[in-house]
Amino acid sequence: MSHRIWDALLSAIEKRVNHHSFNTWFSPLVFRELKNNTITVEAPNEMFRDWITDNYMDVIEEALAELQLKNHTIKFLVRGEGEAPEWTSKDGVSENHVGFSFFEEGEESDLIVPPATRFVDLEPVELPLNPRYTFDTFVVGSSNQFAHAAALAVAEAPSKAYNPLYIYGGVGLGKTHLMHAIGHAIRAKNKHLRLTYVSSERFMNELI
Repeated sequence: MSHRIWDALLSAIEKRVNHHSFNTWFSPLVFRELKNNTITVEAPNEMFRDWITDNYMDVIEEALAELQLKNHTIKFLVRGEGEAPEWTSKDGVSENHVGFSFFEEGEESDLIVPPATRFVDLEPVELPLNPRYTFDTFVVGSSNQFAHAAALAVAEAPSKAYNPLYIYGGVGLGKTHLMHAIGHAIRAKNKHLRLTYVSSERFMNELI
């Protein structure tokens, strides 16, 4: 019965995220137990746990609400390590962290608010990206699961997640494939961004 609840929760989450995100971030999670309305799941590593808690808690809360489980909490374990703090729905009492700032009444803030940025869709620039090298065609295995997850995180949040991202590995293990996949994904979602694909030699020459 406990495992069925987790399966139902996964199904509800799957309806709310795209195929790549679900397979990358949620499929690797392993259900451990349901006890005292706390659903305990195990993540492969800290990166998985942190990315889910930072980016997908709203999705999880919506899924819990759909299943009438708003009184349940989610607890993440990292494989081989200790427990992470519990997470609950917005109506719950357990939270990981809350950040805020405030001013005393009558106090003026020194914060300078820049004008809103205006984005203009640019004409697509031809990039030397292999059309076959996308996340759809990348084969995920135990040896490249971490690299695939990091690459997808960069594609979902350019310049925010893992900036810079350094991919290291042997020949034929998918480094170039992932790099091209990031470029394709970013260009598809963010037409206002400019993308540049250069060799390390050219990058260093222009930097210097």
